[in-house]
Amino acid sequence: PGVGTGRPRAGFVYGAVVTLLGRPVARALFRRQWAGGAHFPVEGGFIAAVNHNSALDPLAYGYFQYAAGRPPRFFAKESLFR
Repeated sequence: PGVGTGRPRAGFVYGAVVTLLGRPVARALFRRQWAGGAHFPVEGGFIAAVNHNSALDPLAYGYFQYAAGRPPRFFAKESLFR
């Protein structure tokens, strides 16, 4: 399980869902001209606070981070899900 979450860590299933469903959608919506992925740490966690102007920006950033070899984890305020 993930540390302190009581839930299993994302692994094969997460990768399969992103690859089979997310990648074709992201490729259709975004041009892949990334810059800055080399600044992600190779090991350990990190926080990327991303400013976004549209509802699609988190999807674009998630695709960027996944393509850089660091699958993203998102969190948001509870009010977003109401």
